[in-house]
Amino acid sequence: NVIKMDIEGAEMRALLGMDRIIRGNKNLKIVTEFYPEAIRRMGDSPEDFVRKIIEDYGFSIVTLGGYHERKQEQAEISDVAELVKFGTAAKVTNLFLERR
Repeated sequence: NVIKMDIEGAEMRALLGMDRIIRGNKNLKIVTEFYPEAIRRMGDSPEDFVRKIIEDYGFSIVTLGGYHERKQEQAEISDVAELVKFGTAAKVTNLFLERR
C-alpha cells in the first residue's frame, strides 16, 4: 500500500512501469522526491509527471518541504504549474501522494 521513490529523475519512468499497480490499488500512498531538473535530464517533463499524478491517477499532493530550504513546510498543491514552480524554487522536495 506504500511506495517510496527517490530515483534521481527517473520517477516518471517508474510511474509508467507500475501503472497497473497504481491503478489497481485505490488505497496506495506514494512518497516521492520531486526534482524538476533531474526529471528533465532524464528526458522527461516535470509538468507531465505532475499531470499524470493529478489527472491520470487522481492523487492529491502535499509537499513535505525542500532539502535546500531552512524551513520544512507542508503545502497542499492542486495544479501542475503551482507544483512545478514550487519544485523549481525549492530545487528538490518530497511529495506525499494520496487518493482524494
